[in-house]
Amino acid sequence: MATSIVDDTSLSGVLLLLLCLLLITAWCRTNASHIPGP
Repeated sequence: MATSIVDDTSLSGVLLLLLCLLLITAWCRTNASHIPGP
């Protein structure tokens, strides 16, 4: 996993962004029952 400082930082940033999106979509799917979705 130790490739480069810049690569590691960008990779962790992308992973963090994906994790946030995943949490948001999961929360919306569980709590937005009144909102019509696909």
